[in-house]
Amino acid sequence: MKNKKVFNITIIALGLMISFAIQGCKNVDKEYHEQLVKMHAEMDSIHQTMETAHAKFEKEHERLKSQHEATDSIIDEASHKAYEMEHSKMMKKHAALLETHEKLMNEHEKIEQSHLDGDKDIEEIKSEHEKLKSDHQSMEKEHKMMMEEHEKMKSEHLAMQKEHEETMDKSEN
Repeated sequence: MKNKKVFNITIIALGLMISFAIQGCKNVDKEYHEQLVKMHAEMDSIHQTMETAHAKFEKEHERLKSQHEATDSIIDEASHKAYEMEHSKMMKKHAALLETHEKLMNEHEKIEQSHLDGDKDIEEIKSEHEKLKSDHQSMEKEHKMMMEEHEKMKSEHLAMQKEHEETMDKSEN
C-alpha cells in the first residue's frame, strides 16, 4: 500500500513536470515540444503498464495471502498435534519423575528412621557404658579395699608366722 502511494506521487510529479515543460516549450522549438509530447505519451503508457502490473500484483498478493492463511491453518493443526504429542511425552516424563521422587522420599524416610533408631541405640549404649564405667569404678574401689585387706592379712600372717617360728624356736630350746 505504501509503495502504491509513493508510485502514484512519483507519477503525479512526473506528470506535473512534463506539463510545466510543455507549457514552457510553447515558446520554444516546436520539435522539442513534439518530443516532450511524445515522451509524455510514453510516460502515460508506462504508467498504464505499471498500473496493470500493480493490479496483477495485488491480485496475486491476495491469492498468496489466501493460500498462506490456508497453509497457516494446516500448519496450526499440525503444530497443535505436535504440541499435544510433545505435551503427552512431557506429562509421562513428569509422572515418572514424580514416581521416582516418591520412591526416594520413602527411602529417605526409612534412612531417617534408621538414623533415629541408631541415635536411640547410641543413647542406650552410652547409658550402658556409663553404668559399666560406674560399676568398674566401684569394682576398682572394692578391689583396692580387698588388696588393702589382703596386705593387712598378709602382714598379719607374716606376723603370725614369725610369732609361730619364735614360739617353735623357744619350744626347741
